[in-house]
Amino acid sequence: WTRHTLALRRVRWGWALVTAWLLMVFYLTNYVVPRIYSASVNIYVVQPLLWSSLGAVAVWLWRRDADRVAIPLGRGLIAVAVLVGMFQISLFIMAGSLVGFGASPYTHRPHLAALNGMFVGTQLLGQELARWYILARLGRRSMFLGVALTWLLLALVTIPVASFTQLGGVDTAF
Repeated sequence: WTRHTLALRRVRWGWALVTAWLLMVFYLTNYVVPRIYSASVNIYVVQPLLWSSLGAVAVWLWRRDADRVAIPLGRGLIAVAVLVGMFQISLFIMAGSLVGFGASPYTHRPHLAALNGMFVGTQLLGQELARWYILARLGRRSMFLGVALTWLLLALVTIPVASFTQLGGVDTAF
């Protein structure tokens, strides 16, 4: 085995490393970190670091595997993504206008809103970079497998753990 061959074998399973890292971050943020740190340190320091590390692992593996993981970026794709995002936001605004926005549980003070934005932004960035890398790697073998696995993994990671525990009773499951 040459050094180059070992590097290729290591990168070939990069999607499994990103998946394991995603599951580890999920486990740590839901079961370990809340028992160790206070709520504010957990939410504003530890969780952003964990989610950022997930994105960093995906980018690091992509850089090692750049010739085999294509980034399908072009002006057309970026324009479509922006339009779809704007359409989704406009649907949320229309739904909020029709149903009512309600009182926000989040603070409106600028420094606390920035902290909340950092928390949400790092989680979103880490999850989306993981989704992109896993889909790019597995999509070369089977696009259905790549889409299905990333959808299932990130759907399960996004749903709060407390929601799973409420599935036990008929009255709380739906």
